[in-house]
Amino acid sequence: MRRLRMMWSAWRPDDRWVYRATAAVVLVASLIEVVRAVQAAAPLGVAVAVVAVVIAVVLCPWTPWVALAVASAAPVLAGATGWQPIVSWTCAVLLLFAVCSRNGHPFRAALIIAPGVVVGIALAPGAGGVIPTAVGGVISIAAAAAIGSGLRLQHRYRAVLEQRAAEAIATREREAERRVAEERVRIARDLHDVVGHEVAVVSMQLGIAEMTIPSDNDDARAALQAARTGVRNVLTETQQILAVLRSPDQDTATAPVPGVARIPELLTSYRQLGLAVTATTDDLADVGSTAGVALYRVLQEALTNAHRYGAGNADVRITTTAEHVAMRVQNRRAPATKQPQIGSGLGLIGMQERVLAAGGTLSAGPDGILFVVDAHLPKGNTPA
Repeated sequence: MRRLRMMWSAWRPDDRWVYRATAAVVLVASLIEVVRAVQAAAPLGVAVAVVAVVIAVVLCPWTPWVALAVASAAPVLAGATGWQPIVSWTCAVLLLFAVCSRNGHPFRAALIIAPGVVVGIALAPGAGGVIPTAVGGVISIAAAAAIGSGLRLQHRYRAVLEQRAAEAIATREREAERRVAEERVRIARDLHDVVGHEVAVVSMQLGIAEMTIPSDNDDARAALQAARTGVRNVLTETQQILAVLRSPDQDTATAPVPGVARIPELLTSYRQLGLAVTATTDDLADVGSTAGVALYRVLQEALTNAHRYGAGNADVRITTTAEHVAMRVQNRRAPATKQPQIGSGLGLIGMQERVLAAGGTLSAGPDGILFVVDAHLPKGNTPA
């Protein structure tokens, strides 16, 4: 029962379906009237009245007022021959209901129909008498006009509610977008003030340190040069991120999207930091951009963890199949007494989110004396 009530409340007939249903009832009634007239050998005027009703049904969608006038003539034509026009004026009242439900103006429509109905009843009142039958006809006209007009108002009321609901949803979405944009600007401002300035200061201090060390200390100079290169990369990517945050509608091509093409450069940068990295990679030319970005970021985080918490070495293996790419990064863990403070774990969470967003799977955790990161991703369609 509840399901039936939900289905009924979800059903919203419009004026077209109201007219079609009314037209179907009128045509069926007209057919029955033709059968009755044939069986009773009724005068020709009855057939003309039925034809008038059918013409009114056809004209109603395009010229409703003309259709009502034609329908109003049908009871007069039937009553003039002595035939009781109950079917004719009932069909006229039904067409009145359809016109009011679609076009409104109930008083005008009722004034068009009422004279023909009253005159037809007066010409052939039947057993009920002229006055009672005429009063019943007038009441029927008033009820049809009122119900049709009320149904039209209900349709308009529902349309207004739906429009207001749509406007409210659009307003809420615009407000949410505005708040997101403000939050992006705030994050960009904080990144610029906190990260950007500090990284720039670190880069400048490294440059000063590089100038002050003895010229024959090549190892220290190379280490400082590698550090400055890393800081410049961080500063560049931070500036790109700030540009994306401040301009959310700009083309995504301006966003920083490192892929598999930059993996050799990434490995080299960690080797320059002193991490002993051994790498074995298959041909990655057909790896899609989404998988490529995820691989790059996962590898970057895994090597960072290996450098911070490991024993100074890392082994990277990237293999591909026809549809997937897999990467394993493993490093020997440093002794507990030599490990720095425990990290926040946000890096591992970020790796997991990136791989899941690319449609892959990731596992990361200790395996004996090793720490192993395994990532499996679909290649995708767009080369990185």
